[in-house]
Amino acid sequence: YFLYHFSHLTLFVTSLTSVFFVVIIVLVKMFDTELFINEVSIRPPLWDLKLKDYSNRDLKSKLWIEVARIVLSNWEQMTNEEKNKEGMSALPSTFVEGFHNEEGV
Repeated sequence: YFLYHFSHLTLFVTSLTSVFFVVIIVLVKMFDTELFINEVSIRPPLWDLKLKDYSNRDLKSKLWIEVARIVLSNWEQMTNEEKNKEGMSALPSTFVEGFHNEEGV
């Protein structure tokens, strides 16, 4: 794993194969970055494209909520609107952008 910090952004880079990289851009505002990375890393369907479950949207949604409950201390007190706007349920579409480069560039 490689972790790069820029003012309000953190880049988390993991090499899945020698020619395949995933870059995740995480807005660091509401949670501990190291805890977030650890929790995502122990849930391979969120990041390992080789797994069949990587394409399972229902499973991935459940896994993101698991991460949210651990990483966001106020998750249970948040309204559904807050969870969608600021919480982990918005993470895959709002705070995380995956860049997949099969040529390893």
